[in-house]
Amino acid sequence: MTYGQVQGDYEVLKTNRAYVVKTKGKDYTQIDTERLSLDCSSMALSKELNFDLIAPYFDEDTKNLFRNIKIQSRVYIDIRGNVQDLYFICESDPERHAIDFRKLEKVLRRKMRVEKNTECLSKFEDKLMSWYIPLYTY
Repeated sequence: MTYGQVQGDYEVLKTNRAYVVKTKGKDYTQIDTERLSLDCSSMALSKELNFDLIAPYFDEDTKNLFRNIKIQSRVYIDIRGNVQDLYFICESDPERHAIDFRKLEKVLRRKMRVEKNTECLSKFEDKLMSWYIPLYTY
């Protein structure tokens, strides 16, 4: 991949305040999500779905890049606690940097799971829970 290029299976959409990096052809507005129940502790859930869990997979330069462009991921979690789908949001233009979104997505899908806070998971097979994960720490 060369400087300023996003892989062919992703596209960058510019909004008023951010850049959205998503899989081409995927309509995320059609994903059926469920609101968090009152039994769900968002504080506990944020400890389980946290960048610190995957930070060791990245070198310091990459972590600094994530911090500089303020990247986060919106993940969709299924009834079993697995990441079913996701996309990325950046405050700065990700096309100016060589980020391998495919590898980043693979790490998130493999390492992010809800195991302890199962009361936060959807009670329905066809609905997903949506959560934002900042992919940087200060």
